[in-house]
Amino acid sequence: MDILKQKFSQIKAFISDWDGVFNSGLKNPSLPSTFSEADSMGLNLVRYEFFKRLGFIPPIAIITGAENPSAMDLASREKFQAVYSQIVNKHEAVLHFCELLDIKPENIAVFFDDVNDLGMAKLCGVRILMPRASSPLFTNFVETNNFCDYTAKFEGGKHAIREVCEHFLDISGNYEKVMMSRANFDEDYQQYFKIRQAQKQQYFKKIHDTIVEIQH
Repeated sequence: MDILKQKFSQIKAFISDWDGVFNSGLKNPSLPSTFSEADSMGLNLVRYEFFKRLGFIPPIAIITGAENPSAMDLASREKFQAVYSQIVNKHEAVLHFCELLDIKPENIAVFFDDVNDLGMAKLCGVRILMPRASSPLFTNFVETNNFCDYTAKFEGGKHAIREVCEHFLDISGNYEKVMMSRANFDEDYQQYFKIRQAQKQQYFKKIHDTIVEIQH
């Protein structure tokens, strides 16, 4: 946790995979790709903590290899900065996001769950693995080869994001202040929420080897 705290002090933005992180990863043509309100609130509270402590709201991007309407809906509702869809080589999206924000990869915290995410995970400053009980060898591979800084105790789809957000709030030293402010819906939180709601979202897709902005 001491190492995580030191690395977290450099974070300015967040990136997350979608399937297997916000949900269990189950897929079916008629099955919506869901997300959890508990995870959504966790990210909101972490962003508010940044706002109280540093005076800015950290951008969030979702990077997914698929087309996920639920990801776009969550990004629109929670005012995430960007969604990257149909990105097979995800490290390209990380670099694009860094250029968009004028930050370095080490300023990003990333949530991921599987081998297709390792290309982006190895670039980022704080790497959070959402494990699966069915993939013990993969978890060991990630930890042994230093692809992650923390392995969540819960799986994707079981509020793993909320778990990690609770840790982030704890190591910030502002957990009590953030919770009390949100519980009271005080002036500080109202100011944060007003600024958050005014933020614009961008949606990107890779077309003909180029990441381009699309309309949503």
